[in-house]
Amino acid sequence: EVRDRAAIALGFYAGLRIGEVLALEWHHLDFERRQIDVTQSAHDRTGEIQHTKTVRSRRFVPMNRKLLEYLEPFCEMSGPNPQGRVFVTPSGKPLIQRNLLRSLQQAQKKAGHSEIRTFHEARHYYVSRLIEKGFNIKRIATLIGHVDEALTLRVYGHLMNRSTRREQDFEDLSAAFD
Repeated sequence: EVRDRAAIALGFYAGLRIGEVLALEWHHLDFERRQIDVTQSAHDRTGEIQHTKTVRSRRFVPMNRKLLEYLEPFCEMSGPNPQGRVFVTPSGKPLIQRNLLRSLQQAQKKAGHSEIRTFHEARHYYVSRLIEKGFNIKRIATLIGHVDEALTLRVYGHLMNRSTRREQDFEDLSAAFD
């Protein structure tokens, strides 16, 4: 479903937490500036709006081309000037985490892919791509709403070490054959 693909893309291509995705309201999506205003989170079982995890979790996240490939068709389906929550059921109730995860797992089975156990794995994919592309740790921490760079390093440092080691191996091996 287009709605679910758009919601899941926000994890993979913007690094949002599942609660942040499900709490988005239409006014949080600024297609003109190509950014998402993350200001709130949805409770995992009830879908009730609550504050983000930390103050640093409130942030502007830039959109990218890949994310827009998923968001734009969903927005077009939603009609002109939609209001309220972005991700709702056909009856208009807020979508909750369990339902989104079930849709993700069903889509993976249908496509013959191994199951992602948690939505958070999509966020990890996003961060790993940023690390591979050489983003600095401070920028990554800001983009994903971590309280500080130390937390980002604790969670993703092993990926940074791997990326740095690969670069260093390349340089060392290149020098060996010059």
